[in-house]
Amino acid sequence: MWQYLLILFETFLSCFSLITCIFVAWNYLEIKKWTN
Repeated sequence: MWQYLLILFETFLSCFSLITCIFVAWNYLEIKKWTN
């Protein structure tokens, strides 16, 4: 049971960091588009 929760937490963490990376990259591109 504990191992299952750990795997679930790690999966959530990796998905969250992936979404964060995509969000940051998209914002960066939007800012570059506005400044040019």
